Amino acid sequence: MSQPPILQLIPLTSIHPSPYQYRTQFDDAKQKELIESLRATGLSTPILVRPRSTNEYELVSGERRWRAAKELGWETIQAICEEMADAEAAARAVTENEVRADTNVMEKAAGYKRLTQPPCSLNYEEIARRYGWSSGSSVKRIVDLLDQPEAIQEILSRDRIGEKHVRYLSRIKDLNARVKWAKRAAEEEWSAKETEARVAKVLAKAGRCPGKSRAKDAPAPEYDYNGFHCKLVGDEVVLSGRNFKRTRETLREFLAQYQVAVECFLRDVDAASAEQPAMDGKQDGGTGVAATEVASPADLLKDVEAAGQKLKDIFSEIANKGSEAPGLGDLFSSFNKPRSTG
Repeated sequence: MSQPPILQLIPLTSIHPSPYQYRTQFDDAKQKELIESLRATGLSTPILVRPRSTNEYELVSGERRWRAAKELGWETIQAICEEMADAEAAARAVTENEVRADTNVMEKAAGYKRLTQPPCSLNYEEIARRYGWSSGSSVKRIVDLLDQPEAIQEILSRDRIGEKHVRYLSRIKDLNARVKWAKRAAEEEWSAKETEARVAKVLAKAGRCPGKSRAKDAPAPEYDYNGFHCKLVGDEVVLSGRNFKRTRETLREFLAQYQVAVECFLRDVDAASAEQPAMDGKQDGGTGVAATEVASPADLLKDVEAAGQKLKDIFSEIANKGSEAPGLGDLFSSFNKPRSTG
């Protein structure tokens, strides 16, 4: 029978970090403020731990307070000790960071991805309901940011651009070019709408204008995801560039990332294929690129008749000018003679 949560003083040396903590950045200025606050008034909110073994505990929430206490040289700290399963401990770690205003989008992405893995194994819909998102697809878009190049992830972690910016930037399949435009979007503080418009212009200059079909010898799609390089050759997806790190990951983790890479690649290939007909059609979906008009059969017939009349006039002029040459005038004047319809 599990024991109810109890408040107790626990030695700081007996508390170990949570294996489910995915935050990597802690604001130095805010941490210093917390240290000074604890120095002046003490700890008002206990940290949360769970028992790991005899006299050993695992931190569940309150890492900043725990770090500040160590900085101050405290020997003990007030903590609520509560027994909980791994899945609950992992979920609590995400929940604590979710309510913090300084959690960036990449930390959210790492937290949500952690919830999809054991021991939680939640799906995107379950995560969306738990954390107030409109749908599972919204959560998936956040998690998919982990597939972006590291340079873009770093920009996202500093809140210089957001998920919507990346949604439009991802249409640029050349990763080096995508990183370049992401940096420019951050430096010039583009809105998501402005990013969409600029990406449309980039694609247009690259030859993806409406009315232009792709060349038959266009290069095969190839993208990178978490170190995996994916390329479409015919109807086969060729993967390379990512080895199994046997000392740093489990085989299950490697295979899961392998599967995600293939799924993301197929998703992006399908998305690119779906975009092309829309861009080749009459309307461009608000990208600012001019649309191509398709002539009606009646207009085409008028054009043919006009072209025929013009051709007839040209032949008549040539016949007149060439009348001095034997047989040349007769040859071209024959084009002006009415044909029998009998």
